[in-house]
Amino acid sequence: MRLENLPNPFQARTRISFAISAEARVTLEVFDMAGRLVATLLRDELATAGSHQLTFHHPALPRGLYLSRLRVGHDTITRKMVVL
Repeated sequence: MRLENLPNPFQARTRISFAISAEARVTLEVFDMAGRLVATLLRDELATAGSHQLTFHHPALPRGLYLSRLRVGHDTITRKMVVL
């Protein structure tokens, strides 16, 4: 399982990509550092094995550190994202 966003740091828009080894239900969310949900990009959606990309566009997001979290079945991976 892989999760990353480019560019990072970013301003209003970044591309979040992830890869999974088998078809599974996935949830992809973005949180601020206080743990508040900022955005849900995927919610328990069936994704095929392989690589996937989504554009995260949030022009009103304040500068700071955020977390993207990918849940695939019982596994979770979290990565830092920086908004300038």
